[in-house]
Amino acid sequence: MRKYEDAWKEYAPYGQHFISTKYLFDLLNELDAPLGFKGQKLSKLHLLKIITAFDIVDHNGTVHFAEVLWVLAGTVSGTEMDKAVPCDAILAIAKNLPRKFPDLCKPS
Repeated sequence: MRKYEDAWKEYAPYGQHFISTKYLFDLLNELDAPLGFKGQKLSKLHLLKIITAFDIVDHNGTVHFAEVLWVLAGTVSGTEMDKAVPCDAILAIAKNLPRKFPDLCKPS
């Protein structure tokens, strides 16, 4: 989670919840597996196909921090996160996120 947050901050240095969609390619290329593709010599076209398959919601040329993370977590776990049954771990993460990562919870 911390590495994802650090990578996001490169494109949203003031704690914004949204970054330009055009930075998604670079963000995923900077993240180590399993969330990203760092060190995997993928062509830009191949990575673009992967990103398109993720079906990340585009908000008028921007993507949201939590939505991107949610899609990546679902891809890694092999679960459609929107259909996952809430469990204690997910509820604990949601509860502790503002305390552990206060920069993410500031209004942008």
